[in-house]
Amino acid sequence: MGLSPAEFDQLLIELEPLWERSHHRSLSRAGRVRRIGAGNTFKLDLSQRLLVTLLYLRQSFTMHVLGILFDLDAANICRSILALLPVLEQALPAPLRPRTLQAEPDNAPGGASR
Repeated sequence: MGLSPAEFDQLLIELEPLWERSHHRSLSRAGRVRRIGAGNTFKLDLSQRLLVTLLYLRQSFTMHVLGILFDLDAANICRSILALLPVLEQALPAPLRPRTLQAEPDNAPGGASR
Protein backbone atom coordinates (compact mmCIF):
# COMPACT_ATOMS: atom_id res chain seq x y z
CA MET A 1 0.00 0.00 0.00
CA GLY A 2 3.02 2.26 -0.30
CA LEU A 3 4.01 2.43 3.39
CA SER A 4 6.55 0.49 5.37
CA PRO A 5 5.35 -1.02 8.67
CA ALA A 6 7.16 1.76 10.55
CA GLU A 7 5.50 4.46 8.42
CA PHE A 8 2.10 2.80 8.93
CA ASP A 9 2.65 2.76 12.71
CA GLN A 10 3.71 6.43 12.68
CA LEU A 11 0.63 7.39 10.66
CA LEU A 12 -1.55 5.45 13.10
CA ILE A 13 0.02 7.29 16.04
CA GLU A 14 -0.69 10.64 14.38
CA LEU A 15 -4.19 9.56 13.41
CA GLU A 16 -5.39 8.32 16.81
CA PRO A 17 -5.85 11.68 18.58
CA LEU A 18 -7.39 13.21 15.45
CA TRP A 19 -9.84 10.30 15.21
CA GLU A 20 -10.74 10.49 18.91
CA ARG A 21 -11.53 14.21 18.65
CA SER A 22 -13.51 13.79 15.45
CA HIS A 23 -15.44 10.79 16.73
CA HIS A 24 -16.24 12.46 20.06
CA ARG A 25 -17.39 15.60 18.23
CA SER A 26 -19.66 13.43 16.08
CA LEU A 27 -21.11 11.64 19.09
CA SER A 28 -21.74 14.85 21.04
CA ARG A 29 -23.32 16.85 18.20
CA ALA A 30 -26.51 18.77 18.84
CA GLY A 31 -29.67 16.85 18.06
CA ARG A 32 -28.18 13.41 18.65
CA VAL A 33 -30.87 11.16 20.11
CA ARG A 34 -28.67 8.49 21.70
CA ARG A 35 -26.22 8.97 24.54
CA ILE A 36 -22.49 8.61 23.93
CA GLY A 37 -21.71 4.91 23.96
CA ALA A 38 -25.09 3.91 22.56
CA GLY A 39 -25.56 2.82 18.98
CA ASN A 40 -23.48 0.76 16.61
CA THR A 41 -19.72 0.41 16.96
CA PHE A 42 -17.14 -0.24 14.29
CA LYS A 43 -16.39 -3.92 13.70
CA LEU A 44 -12.72 -3.13 12.96
CA ASP A 45 -10.32 -1.29 15.25
CA LEU A 46 -8.63 1.91 14.08
CA SER A 47 -5.52 0.19 12.70
CA GLN A 48 -7.67 -2.18 10.64
CA ARG A 49 -9.85 0.69 9.38
CA LEU A 50 -6.70 2.58 8.40
CA LEU A 51 -5.43 -0.48 6.53
CA VAL A 52 -8.78 -0.88 4.72
CA THR A 53 -8.82 2.80 3.78
CA LEU A 54 -5.24 2.80 2.51
CA LEU A 55 -5.87 -0.35 0.48
CA TYR A 56 -8.95 1.25 -1.00
CA LEU A 57 -7.09 4.45 -1.90
CA ARG A 58 -3.85 2.90 -3.10
CA GLN A 59 -4.93 -0.37 -4.72
CA SER A 60 -8.46 0.64 -5.79
CA PHE A 61 -9.97 -2.53 -4.36
CA THR A 62 -13.74 -2.53 -4.48
CA MET A 63 -15.68 -2.41 -1.23
CA HIS A 64 -16.90 -5.93 -1.97
CA VAL A 65 -13.34 -7.30 -2.23
CA LEU A 66 -12.29 -5.48 0.94
CA GLY A 67 -15.35 -6.93 2.65
CA ILE A 68 -14.24 -10.43 1.71
CA LEU A 69 -10.69 -9.76 2.94
CA PHE A 70 -11.89 -8.35 6.28
CA ASP A 71 -14.98 -10.56 6.72
CA LEU A 72 -17.47 -7.68 6.54
CA ASP A 73 -20.14 -6.63 4.09
CA ALA A 74 -19.48 -3.82 1.64
CA ALA A 75 -21.72 -1.40 3.58
CA ASN A 76 -19.57 -1.73 6.72
CA ILE A 77 -16.41 -1.23 4.68
CA CYS A 78 -17.93 1.86 3.06
CA ARG A 79 -18.96 3.31 6.45
CA SER A 80 -15.47 2.70 7.85
CA ILE A 81 -13.76 4.36 4.90
CA LEU A 82 -16.11 7.36 4.76
CA ALA A 83 -15.75 7.96 8.49
CA LEU A 84 -11.95 7.84 8.36
CA LEU A 85 -11.25 9.78 5.14
CA PRO A 86 -11.74 13.34 6.53
CA VAL A 87 -9.52 12.56 9.51
CA LEU A 88 -6.91 10.86 7.35
CA GLU A 89 -6.80 13.95 5.14
CA GLN A 90 -5.68 15.94 8.19
CA ALA A 91 -2.92 13.47 9.09
CA LEU A 92 -1.43 12.92 5.64
CA PRO A 93 1.13 15.39 4.29
CA ALA A 94 -0.73 15.76 0.97
CA PRO A 95 -4.45 16.04 0.24
CA LEU A 96 -6.25 12.82 -0.65
CA ARG A 97 -8.76 14.25 -3.05
CA PRO A 98 -7.65 16.20 -6.10
CA ARG A 99 -8.44 19.86 -5.88
CA THR A 100 -9.63 21.53 -9.06
CA LEU A 101 -8.31 24.93 -9.95
CA GLN A 102 -10.55 27.16 -11.96
CA ALA A 103 -8.75 29.60 -14.23
CA GLU A 104 -10.07 33.06 -14.76
CA PRO A 105 -11.62 33.49 -18.22
CA ASP A 106 -8.87 36.01 -19.11
CA ASN A 107 -6.21 33.46 -18.21
CA ALA A 108 -7.58 30.64 -20.38
CA PRO A 109 -4.99 28.87 -22.56
CA GLY A 110 -4.39 30.72 -25.82
CA GLY A 111 -5.62 34.00 -24.33
CA ALA A 112 -9.22 33.34 -25.40
CA SER A 113 -11.98 34.18 -23.02
CA ARG A 114 -15.40 32.59 -22.91
